[in-house]
Amino acid sequence: MLTAARYCICSISRASRLSGQLLNTLKARSSLAPAIKYNLRPNSSHRIHTTSNSEDLPTGKGFDVDIRETVLGVERSLDNIQEYMDFDRVSQEIQATQTYLEETNPGAASRAQSRLAGLQHQLSSRDRLQKNFKRLRELLAVAEAAEDVDLQAAVLLEMQGLRRSADEFLTTLWLSGPLDQNSAYIDVRAGSDSTEACDWAAKLVQMYTKWAQSKKFAVKTVDETPGYIAGPRSTTLLVEGRYAYGYTQYESGIHALTSAAVSGESGAQPTAIASVRVSPCIDEDDMTAGVELNSADLEITIAADEGARLTVTYQYESNEHQNRVIALSLLRSKLYDAELQKRAYSETGAHNAHHETPQDTPIRIYTLEASSVVKDFRTGYEVSSDGVQKVLDGDLGRFLEASLRKFRKKL
Repeated sequence: MLTAARYCICSISRASRLSGQLLNTLKARSSLAPAIKYNLRPNSSHRIHTTSNSEDLPTGKGFDVDIRETVLGVERSLDNIQEYMDFDRVSQEIQATQTYLEETNPGAASRAQSRLAGLQHQLSSRDRLQKNFKRLRELLAVAEAAEDVDLQAAVLLEMQGLRRSADEFLTTLWLSGPLDQNSAYIDVRAGSDSTEACDWAAKLVQMYTKWAQSKKFAVKTVDETPGYIAGPRSTTLLVEGRYAYGYTQYESGIHALTSAAVSGESGAQPTAIASVRVSPCIDEDDMTAGVELNSADLEITIAADEGARLTVTYQYESNEHQNRVIALSLLRSKLYDAELQKRAYSETGAHNAHHETPQDTPIRIYTLEASSVVKDFRTGYEVSSDGVQKVLDGDLGRFLEASLRKFRKKL
């Protein structure tokens, strides 16, 4: 049953005082919800003006809310979810998995049980989002009929929260690959030994570190090569946390720094470049990646000369066993990444940016002077002005989301 207390949320500075007649109307309409329709006129826009102390809106200021755009924004987010995932297929997989579990030894079915729980969560989340949207549209129709501006604003604020929830759910659908939940290695290498290049690589390392910390991920340096002049020439970070690889897998490529305004990929000459490679952290017992290390193929030495071999070095832990474990994990990661690159060059029509973007292809440019801007050439997403420093301070969410939106194929 709908109540004024539930929907007149505290973010509205002047609490909505519904009359007894309107409250009774809300209760009556709640039992007849299917009969309520809120139809948006195609070429109309209904705006309301009120005040709010919400974190999502200017504190202590009046603001205009476009009802049409708010409702359509939520609809677009829900449509994206419906378009991205085949829920009929999910339902069929749930049924097949349940049948498999009934016929399988419970002790050997932990992975299937985990998969089943994930699929059921996807369906229930979709259903919950759609039900909440329907409920809010019905309440919005009642509030508009009563010309209660404060109640309309309260409902629209809930709409905005619902859209964020829908977008977050879509992100979890994007991050459903076999290794997306893994931790990640992020390797940043300066394009040259110049001070500018090494400083730029160090800034990128700091950017990824701050992003990881904002996600509550643990970060440690597992390899670092000093530059000839100043700063590190290369740094490998281990970002430990669920979905660390899923979020960052499309960061691989050339990140260029320029001091002049850039209008396109062939714009101003970069003042410094750095390459970024992201690969999943693969544990010894993780068979998902299909990477196996044969002890006969390994040469473990205190120091190794450079040659046409895949070599990893790790000596940051005081315990030799820990050094060996992390070194082997890094080696599995590099083997997996090398296999992806091999497939990328042998297959045609690949849609995965991580596969089709060579290591020497610019993916993003950072302009820190004049008309400051950060632009991703693959997705077209960019930020400017104050947003540039926020990106360097680890605010990468929109760039990572844009990459996932563009390159993740429909499940």
